[in-house]
Amino acid sequence: MKLIVLLVVLALRRVEIAWPMFLREPNALRQSLLALAPRGGSDGIAWLLVVLVPALVVGLLMVWLHDFLWGLPGWIAGGVLLLWMLGTDSEFRQLDELVVRARMNDEDEFAALAEQQFDMQGAPGDDNYLQRLCERISGHEAGGLFATLFFLVTLGYGAAFLYVLNRWLAHSDHPGNQWARVCDTAFYWIPSRLLVLALALGGDFRRVMDAVDERLWRLDDSHDLFADALLAALDADNDEVEQDLSSAVVLLEDLQSLLLRVLAIWLIFAALWVLLVG
Repeated sequence: MKLIVLLVVLALRRVEIAWPMFLREPNALRQSLLALAPRGGSDGIAWLLVVLVPALVVGLLMVWLHDFLWGLPGWIAGGVLLLWMLGTDSEFRQLDELVVRARMNDEDEFAALAEQQFDMQGAPGDDNYLQRLCERISGHEAGGLFATLFFLVTLGYGAAFLYVLNRWLAHSDHPGNQWARVCDTAFYWIPSRLLVLALALGGDFRRVMDAVDERLWRLDDSHDLFADALLAALDADNDEVEQDLSSAVVLLEDLQSLLLRVLAIWLIFAALWVLLVG
């Protein structure tokens, strides 16, 4: 049933729906969690109170909800929680909008939308702009979608909630962010390696493996490793890519196709895991 909830949520994210404010603006709840951490406390205590304790509460609550009415309250709550964690706007739909702007040949609108949706600075024509944009888009996918799904399927809602809260704290300037950054590196290690494998299977296997080379098993920056693998899969890991909107259309469409293939592979991984563990 968890896999069915996941598929339903992924489908709903592609549809224009007037979602409640707490789903559209998840930062409001995240900010309220900071009140749990005492001012002037240590980073470790702040991380425990802002990340670990809420994740344990959510995990236990989900287990409790699955004990009623054949688990129906748990599946409904799980769907709402997953929407909150992933966000109501699909990254694929945002990428569609970016491709449309590129086809309209409107550089200003394209750059503005890229900054709004993916926090991308600069404009078409800048050095390696398109490669950096692809890395930014895939970074949203890898950290926000794929890694969250990994923890959801393998360890459950509590683990996925823990990962999302920790990732949010790691990218903030609030107390506890130092611990969160260390944990983020550890949490992301396995998902990033599986994503590299999925990129290799969905793209050019040899190019991807050559790009990651001997770094695959190192405890290094997994985000850089994934970015290098992505550009290799797109055959964009060189300076020959033109930085204009006509090239942007081709590259973003290739990225869109690649990410859809990776998502399909990811869901196959998830289905096999569910079958194996029962």
